[in-house]
Amino acid sequence: MEATNKPDATEIVRTANPPANDPLKLIRQLVVFVLGMSVVIVGIAMIVLPGPATIVIPAGLAILATEFVWAKRWLNYLKRRAQQAMEWTTNSVGTSTGQKPTEAPQESGKGEP
Repeated sequence: MEATNKPDATEIVRTANPPANDPLKLIRQLVVFVLGMSVVIVGIAMIVLPGPATIVIPAGLAILATEFVWAKRWLNYLKRRAQQAMEWTTNSVGTSTGQKPTEAPQESGKGEP
């Protein structure tokens, strides 16, 4: 009978989930952390300085979310808040009483004043 070279279940799990003290994983996390936090800090500075802070801060969180669960939670929270803000602005467009704006009358196009 021929011997098979199939790995056993523990070997598959070990290779799928490298140990937490794997030096390459730690280096990757450090690089992602430094890069992501740098982008977030620049975005925070753009709140008072000229620049697109509302784009840069979520971009930094997206970089961080590739390695850290806490950043993914913050990113999801910001997505929900942005969606709520967008719904609120589309629902409250109009007069100060909250009424929906009426459509403007259409011009006849005949050149009449």
